[in-house]
Amino acid sequence: MCFIKENKYKFVIIDSVSVFCRKEDEISELFNYIHSVPNTNFILIAHQTKAGSYRGSTNLAHLSDITIKLDDGIATTTKNRFLADNKI
Repeated sequence: MCFIKENKYKFVIIDSVSVFCRKEDEISELFNYIHSVPNTNFILIAHQTKAGSYRGSTNLAHLSDITIKLDDGIATTTKNRFLADNKI
């Protein structure tokens, strides 16, 4: 992922982060990397099971600043360190 630092992207979207980071320590490594890239915003997309739990590590939810849930085309925040929940 060193190409991200070299190209100075403003946004990076990683879809299916649970596939990208299969082991518990890989989530921490990813967040350490994200913090080492200034002026780049990362959007990590994690998928839930039908039961509502995260696929793979639950560490992602603990380390994220904002968690957005999408149901039937309606986005609501379930965690937001910057504003009250349900405000996007």
